[in-house]
Amino acid sequence: VIWGTSTDQSLGEDIKIKHKKQKVVTLDELAKVYFDDKDLENKTNKKLEGKYNLHLKEIFGDRNINSLNKDDILELRKKLMMDNKSNQTINGIIVLLNAIINYSIKEKGLKFVNPFYAMRKLKTDSNRERFLTIEELKLLREKVKTNEVLFYFVELALCTGGRLETILNIQKKDVNLANKTVTLKDIKNNSTYKGFLSDEFTKYLKSYLNTLDVNDYVIGAKDTKCASTTLQNKLKPILD
Repeated sequence: VIWGTSTDQSLGEDIKIKHKKQKVVTLDELAKVYFDDKDLENKTNKKLEGKYNLHLKEIFGDRNINSLNKDDILELRKKLMMDNKSNQTINGIIVLLNAIINYSIKEKGLKFVNPFYAMRKLKTDSNRERFLTIEELKLLREKVKTNEVLFYFVELALCTGGRLETILNIQKKDVNLANKTVTLKDIKNNSTYKGFLSDEFTKYLKSYLNTLDVNDYVIGAKDTKCASTTLQNKLKPILD
């Protein structure tokens, strides 16, 4: 590849200077390698790929990895904070970025020094900050009552105290209207337990369940449960 020419007047001829062109490797390419090698039937891996597409692809996807530096991460952190993302969420995005790069370094022989490897994580507080007040619960119910998906999710969450994925995995067959109970699957601990439904909510739920088949999900489009990111994106502004 000829990048330019210079003239050596003492020799009276052009000296052509040749440089070896370095192959550009983008973050999108590394991400494809990372996710292609993962089992994408695994729900966790699908969630990670969704996180990449949502938070990293547009900003860094087509960037030459050799151009990435710590300032890029600081700018990304700043943007995510302005978008009201929690420190825990931001840390998770940075961890994913590291995992994608380090996978190609360790498993594919990529000759590259990861500039984000030693980045210090943001401090997080895993403790519950506080419970909603009675007035806040009334306001929350008022805000979600016109959205069927949010309404049933909020009511099931308030009745049972179940985790996000636990609520999203409830199917019609898990609900016992006679006993006003619901069988809940604790995805994190791989166990099941019973939750209890309020009298008032059971009345709403009864008519709604009549429109579903036995294996349909209560939160979602019948045979397809609602995606956690879809629900979070709709509910988070209300909770904020």
